Amino acid sequence: MRADAAAHSILEILPAHPVITAGTAARSVNVSDTAARAALDLLRGRGVLEPYEVPGAGNGRPRIWWLAKGLADLIRT
Repeated sequence: MRADAAAHSILEILPAHPVITAGTAARSVNVSDTAARAALDLLRGRGVLEPYEVPGAGNGRPRIWWLAKGLADLIRT
């Protein structure tokens, strides 16, 4: 699945998951983790998502959660 097709599928689930991880996105739209990360990055580039780094418990790289700020703003108000 191309990144833009995966991104479109992820857009459809964002109302239910305004904060999402690549793993959740991959399972929800049935794509690989790599395809989900590419789609999430594409959505970031289009201003739909913002990355939010969550420190890991160990020395590994931090986890990145993705925030659909526009949806979160609607929920908060």
